[in-house]
Amino acid sequence: MRFHGSFGPLLNHNYIQQEADPEDRRRLFLISTIRGKQVEQHIGSLVLKRFSNWLDVYGKDRGTELLDLLEDFNKQIVQANYSEEKK
Repeated sequence: MRFHGSFGPLLNHNYIQQEADPEDRRRLFLISTIRGKQVEQHIGSLVLKRFSNWLDVYGKDRGTELLDLLEDFNKQIVQANYSEEKK
């Protein structure tokens, strides 16, 4: 069975599965599969490795500044725009 929508690729690659809520069959829970957890760990290790490389190049202080700047950008630009779009 092929799935469509936002979760379709995750379902089609067996990274997550759907389970019906036993108390309300209209609701579906999305549950990570063993394969999904393996992929999540692999991606997490790649992200950590990349971030460690950035710290090696820029140092801890500049790395912290970068993360602070990205967090501020997210709050002031991304989240603000998202809130405006919902209105």
